[in-house]
Amino acid sequence: MGSSAVEPIPRAQYCFSPEFVAAYHAFRNLLAATVLSRIQKYATLLHATVVGAASTYNPYRDRNGSDEIQTASGEPYESTAWTAAIQIDLREQFGGVRFGRNYQPTYALVESAEKKVIVKINDVGPLKPGRVIDLNERSMGYFDPSLQRGLINDVKITLLPGEDWTSGPIGDDQPICFAFAQ
Repeated sequence: MGSSAVEPIPRAQYCFSPEFVAAYHAFRNLLAATVLSRIQKYATLLHATVVGAASTYNPYRDRNGSDEIQTASGEPYESTAWTAAIQIDLREQFGGVRFGRNYQPTYALVESAEKKVIVKINDVGPLKPGRVIDLNERSMGYFDPSLQRGLINDVKITLLPGEDWTSGPIGDDQPICFAFAQ
């Protein structure tokens, strides 16, 4: 009969060059940052709601000439559409507002008091502090028919997922429903 002592299992030892270790750590950090960035992006898209002041804009108002003015999306500015420009710092949070073939329509629900309207976010701008959205004249006219106030405080803007939205006013009897792809 032999000894009842358990022999320790020898540990494997691996030697890696400092270059390999540095490359591994760089890759791990890049992967972690990429995954975190993607998670934050989708989490932001699912819960993008901002409260602030809404102002109005019409680039033709102070301009002489008849040249067509394009928005950041490449679409022409239309004062009669239901559109808006988001604060440039909120660009990524509200779908990016890309130009040309990279452009994908982004829609937001804008709420103030008892009124709600869906607008197409097709422009961005360096708005004054406290302002989060610039509504075109038609959209602002829904909240301020005389267009004399100039600002609407405590406006709630919520990103609407997807591209299948119809811009315009929403009545209390019209629910806003959306589903997320599984």
